[in-house]
Amino acid sequence: MIFHESLRGKDSLIVFFTGWGCDENCTSHLISDNYDIITVYDYSDLSNVSVLTSTIHNYKKTHLIAWSFGVKTAQQILSNELFTRKIAINGTINLIDKNFGILPEIFARTQNSLSEENLIRFYKNMTLEHFSFFDSHRPLRNYSSIKNELSLLDKFPDKCDYSFYDEAFASSRDLIIPSANQNSFWHTKCDIKPMKLDAPHYPFYLWNKWENILNE
Repeated sequence: MIFHESLRGKDSLIVFFTGWGCDENCTSHLISDNYDIITVYDYSDLSNVSVLTSTIHNYKKTHLIAWSFGVKTAQQILSNELFTRKIAINGTINLIDKNFGILPEIFARTQNSLSEENLIRFYKNMTLEHFSFFDSHRPLRNYSSIKNELSLLDKFPDKCDYSFYDEAFASSRDLIIPSANQNSFWHTKCDIKPMKLDAPHYPFYLWNKWENILNE
């Protein structure tokens, strides 16, 4: 994992687990008055998690916001006791699943056919009419690191702590993780009613502060 830190000496922290193929640039427009921010990305190697947990322990209050593949990854490697609130956005713990996540055949097709051209097509499906906004915040990662990350995402140990998250958002126009599957997951597995977003898979253009997501 790679950690991008925006630390300004606050006593509260937001840890953001972003999605596959992304980095801190995808949410660089979001500011915060009250929180330090750590953005976590590139899940091809999870062995440095202790570095993150050590940093979290330095704060009085810490919130987790996880998006897309970050939803599964965060609960895979972190203890829920580390956080005051844990919010999932457009992701599930059963992330590659015909009923509760990405259809397995779609995930396999994405793995097998990935190219630089198809990656742009994925970003366009992820953002729909908001691609131009996303394009101005496009990830700065190189293609080989993104491809390597994708090759490993279906090889995580199958840990499923359905009590991990407290809250969830689900976009109504999500073409990456079907909205119906997201809603089924949160209702069936977690007894959580997700907040509906009128947005595609990438919803961050809706907000200009991290506090907006926390409703603070």
